[in-house]
Amino acid sequence: MELLPKKSSSRMAMPRETAVSIAHNVFLLLDGWVWTCVLAADEAARLLRSATH
Repeated sequence: MELLPKKSSSRMAMPRETAVSIAHNVFLLLDGWVWTCVLAADEAARLLRSATH
């Protein structure tokens, strides 16, 4: 059972450079988000350690 019809042409929906640029920007966004989460977790752990001593 095929859900999506096959395209008759082999052309991409967008130029390869555009797709690479979008992927790069998404990677940078996720990298920044993960870095922020790691910093917040590190700070929370530091506060918890100092509160127990």
